[in-house]
Amino acid sequence: MMNFKKIQKIILFTVLIFTTYLTFEVKADTTVENNVMGSFITASLLDETESDTESVSSSSNRLRSAAGTQNGWGTDAYGNTTYYLNGVKKTVGIIAHPNDDGYTYAYSDSTKSTVIAKRLDHAGDINKSLTNLNTDVVDIASYQYWMKQSDFYQIKTQGVKTVVIKLTESTNYINDYAKSQIQMAKNAGLNIATYHFAIFGKTSNQATANSAAIAEAKYYASQAQSLGLPSNTVMILDAEYAGTASSVWTNASIAFKNQMTVSGYPQVKYYTSKSWVTGGAMNASTLGTKNLWVAQYLFGTPKTNATGWGNILDNNSQYGALQYSSQMYFNNQSSVQPVDTSVDLSNFFNRIPALSTPIYRLYNPNNLEHLYTSSLNEKNTLVNIGWGKYEGISYYAPRSGGTPVYRLYHPGIRMHLYTTDTNEKNVLSKSGWKYEGTVFYADTKVTGNIPVYRLYHSGIKQHLFTTDANEKNVLSKSGWKYEGIAWYGRNY
Repeated sequence: MMNFKKIQKIILFTVLIFTTYLTFEVKADTTVENNVMGSFITASLLDETESDTESVSSSSNRLRSAAGTQNGWGTDAYGNTTYYLNGVKKTVGIIAHPNDDGYTYAYSDSTKSTVIAKRLDHAGDINKSLTNLNTDVVDIASYQYWMKQSDFYQIKTQGVKTVVIKLTESTNYINDYAKSQIQMAKNAGLNIATYHFAIFGKTSNQATANSAAIAEAKYYASQAQSLGLPSNTVMILDAEYAGTASSVWTNASIAFKNQMTVSGYPQVKYYTSKSWVTGGAMNASTLGTKNLWVAQYLFGTPKTNATGWGNILDNNSQYGALQYSSQMYFNNQSSVQPVDTSVDLSNFFNRIPALSTPIYRLYNPNNLEHLYTSSLNEKNTLVNIGWGKYEGISYYAPRSGGTPVYRLYHPGIRMHLYTTDTNEKNVLSKSGWKYEGTVFYADTKVTGNIPVYRLYHSGIKQHLFTTDANEKNVLSKSGWKYEGIAWYGRNY
């Protein structure tokens, strides 16, 4: 029979275990969402295999049991975890470089498993690979906080051309490292794209998902503008969140894209797993096959699964880009940690030269003036110094080749005037108005599809330009004189 002291010890131990469990449960419930690209895909892609596959763990087991030399994991005389490769002891956590097939194999001391990474010690290794999978693109988030300027220079020398940086998630998360990551990528001469991890309402209702998608697009675009990203930046919707029904993703993605276009970023593309495409959650016919960046991670390595890895490009060549590894270890990095790596199949991440430029509208409540500019810097500067409130993008104008829109300023009444009429500009320039130059260009009725209405209020000596027919009609009945269509714009 157990004595009382032993019973006390058992009870105390049980209470300690239960308390620890509750502590972890509370932590889990209070964790702020910050999902990295592929976080929901990694687990779900385990069934996306090609023929003749072999699991990662079996590859590692074979290494440990290889005859003739000591290989694999073990424990030394002092109880420390060790790893041997062909009889040579490797420092745990450091990448080992076997020379048999031109690939790097990293070994984790926590999982004791092999992970695939292309070997890039020599330029020729890329050409000798079994798959010719280039390292065109890496995507990073706050989890890559460890990356320094030297790391960006290094990945460029090893074949990377584009860095895709996470900006936002849902409507309440911002990557705090995005600004510095963008700057370091710029310094290294790398192309920059960004992504937004979509949630879309955690719902199966299409209308609710669409509303959430619009709100998330506004949030994403707002953060991009605050970071000074140009309007032709490739903006990627990361579609993988399992908490929202698969049936709503395609239409909600279209709603997201439409709002991004209105918000000034028309180059929207989509990242998702291949299974979401083939299963219909992200409909390729609707979204555009070449607008899709798919993820497919295969079992094993190019050596152990030669057929699968050898066919991966052919099996995904119809898409815009392919993410084939979340375990790429680049050489000479400041920290031995992997990054997601992709091959660009169709200049997917390249910025298309912008043919249009957004026209920003601001309002000064002190003198009731509306100001219009195509300069993002002018818009941001005026907002930052408290000149007025930013009201959004009014419309889009041709970047060049259209009708010049002249801007004049009268210091006496502290007002601006916009006109395409050279005669009006010349007359006013001699009547107290200061000519400030061509501020942007206008479309004609032939090249543009959005009329820009001009109104005038004699009481406050103010002109107003608007593309909103309802605003024009309401103001026309409230003391404003409608002067006609000033010029035309476009919707993107």
